[in-house]
This record gives sequence, structure tokens and C-alpha cells, in this order.
Amino acid sequence: MRKGSGVSLVEKLAAAGAETAPPVRVTQQPHPRGWEPGVRYESGLPAEATVTVKPADLSDEEKGWRAAIASATGLVIPDDRRVELVDTRYWGNPEAPMVYARFKIVDRGVTHADIDALVKAAKRRQSKATPPTGEAAYVVAIGDTQLGKIDGGGTEATIQRVLDSTDAAVRRLKALRAADKKHGSTSSIGPVYLLWLGDCIEGRNSQGGALVWRTDLTTTEQVRVLRRLMVEQVKAFAPLAERVVLASVPGNHDEASRTAGRMDTRYDDSWAVDAASAVGDALALAGGYEHVSVVVPARDELTITLDIGGTITTLAHGHQMRPGKAHQWWADQAHGMQDAGQSTLLLTGHLHHLSITQPGRKTHIQVPAMDGGSTWYRHRTGADAPAGMVTLTTHGGGWSNLLIV
Repeated sequence: MRKGSGVSLVEKLAAAGAETAPPVRVTQQPHPRGWEPGVRYESGLPAEATVTVKPADLSDEEKGWRAAIASATGLVIPDDRRVELVDTRYWGNPEAPMVYARFKIVDRGVTHADIDALVKAAKRRQSKATPPTGEAAYVVAIGDTQLGKIDGGGTEATIQRVLDSTDAAVRRLKALRAADKKHGSTSSIGPVYLLWLGDCIEGRNSQGGALVWRTDLTTTEQVRVLRRLMVEQVKAFAPLAERVVLASVPGNHDEASRTAGRMDTRYDDSWAVDAASAVGDALALAGGYEHVSVVVPARDELTITLDIGGTITTLAHGHQMRPGKAHQWWADQAHGMQDAGQSTLLLTGHLHHLSITQPGRKTHIQVPAMDGGSTWYRHRTGADAPAGMVTLTTHGGGWSNLLIV
């Protein structure tokens, strides 16, 4: 209460309803307020550390900072995360003060070294031979690699499956072309479409972060492996086609950011989109891949619709549809005059098993997953669908020659 005035209405309403406790005299405060040592976590990962340090630790930059955090808290920060000094506070005896340091711990993200590695890898395998031309297109559709997932042998086994299936898809293309030549087909295969249908990485956001422990790679490592697998696939097909298109759509596991379990940015803010974009940059820097293009969804979109060998085709992960209701979603897209409604072929993943439905002139092909399966789903249902990559050809509004490799 101010001297000479009564209690104001604001002060009255803001006052506590009970008697206040008498003041407590603090004889010694162990740490400055707001600088209590400890580690703050976000989504299960260390995000900030406050520790006491020696002045020498501050001059040694990141190496010394990591050592100071490990010494004070026992936390060993992996190499894929970067430590940044945010602020310092000197406290106590001016002649021998305690030094407090606050550090931010963040993902390193894409580095120049990683882009250089992608460029170097892209340069290794190029061919001067003139590839065949044709009106039909060869499609390689890959879904749900979920890199980083520990099930079924983990990431190492998934990488091997992708590479083996890619080699098999190359052999399949050569066999189809040989058959076309032998039988004098009028719809020989020209361009190749490499279609990544989402959930390319396991991520750390899906299922409310409950799967964080069940990963063998950090998020940045998962994305790094994804980029390099995409490069390997492009390298395998680039010498064999007049035109190669790499397309990638977002899945729910690929979402880059969530708040309270919900995506909190644009729909195209996806690691699946980022990886394909980085591969496009690397190919452009490497040179010799002018016939390769990279396609990702438009701003704030989840799907891509392309003319693939004369067949209008929509690519979607499938998490935007109710299970088993893809044709209803598709019909609604047509009713709303969306691009997807114009297509006659819909390719999705998400449900981890092969399904082909064709109730009319439109065909929905749901591709199997390339991950190591789901231990949780097997425990719950007993089901465990085989992995595989879908190959097929498109021409003149239709599709044919479907084979899982």
C-alpha cells in the first residue's frame, strides 16, 4: 500500500486470499537464481546445459565445452549434435568468482562436408552411352523405409534391402526392354521414375515420441542415410534412361517438427522433401545429371500428381486417408477439383502391405514397406507382411508389368 493512499481495486484483487508467510532470511544462496546447474531436455533429447566451468574450458571452444558438460553432468553428447555457448555468469567472490556457462545443444543439420560427400558419390558412376527412348515409363515405387527403426535387423538390414531391390529393379528394366525389342513392342520404355512414398525415416516425432528409444540412428543420421540411398538409386538408373525423375512425398514419420503431438509447420516441412532437395543440389553440383530432375510437393501440399508415360498418377503417403478408404478420399479430391482427382493411378504406402484395388477405371496400388517390419504389430495381430519395392510400367493411361523386387 502506497503511503497516504488506500488499497486500490487492482491491488485488492491481485492480493492473495490467505495470510502471507513471514519472510525467510537466506544466509547463503548456493547458485545465482536462474543459473542452477543441470540439463534441460526437449522431446527426449538434451537441449540446454548449465554448468560451472573453469575459465580455460571457455577458451577451448566446443571440445572444452563438451568436456565440461560431461564432467559436471555425466552427459556425453554425440558427434551429430553441436554445442554452442549461449551465456556466462561470474558469481561470488570477485577475486575468485565461480564461472557459470549456459550451452545450447542442437542438431548439426546438413554440413558442407556431407554435401561434398554426396557430390563425390554422384560423380563416381556416369556413362557416355546413349540410353533408349520410348513413350512408356518405368516406375520404381518405394515406401516406408523408416530408416533408423531397429525392427527386423535395424537400419543396416534396411539399407541392404533397398540396395538389393534397386539392383533387381535395374535388371527388371533391362529384361523388359529386351522383351520389347524381341517382340517388336510399339510402347518401348523411355523415362524412369523413382518414387519415394513417404515415411522414409523413422524420425522422433511419430506416436508422440514413444519410439525414440527404438531407433539406432539420430534424426540427422537417418536423413543422411536417406540422401545417400537416393543418390545410389539415381546413379544406378541415370545411365539407363533418357530422363530420370526422383519424386518424394511427406509421410507422418518424416514430419520435421511437432508441438503437443501435432505437426506445427507447413505440410511440406518434411525430411523426405529435404532429402530429395539436397540430392537435387548435389546432382547439379556434380554435373552430368542434366537429364535427372527432382520433384517435391508444392508449398504446404502433401501429394504430387504427374503425367508418367501418359498415365496421370498421384503420389501420396496415405496418412491423410482413412485405412481402406483411399477410393473415397480420391473421389472427394475429384469432387473438390483437386489435382489428385484427375489421376487414374494412385500410389501410396503407409499401411505396409501390398494392396491393389480397381473398382472402376481408377487403380489404387498400395506398396509394401521396405523397413524391417513392426514388432508391435506382429505382437498385436500376428501379421508380418514381406518387404518389397514395386516396379511397373505406364503407358497411354494404363499400367502393366507389376512386379515386386
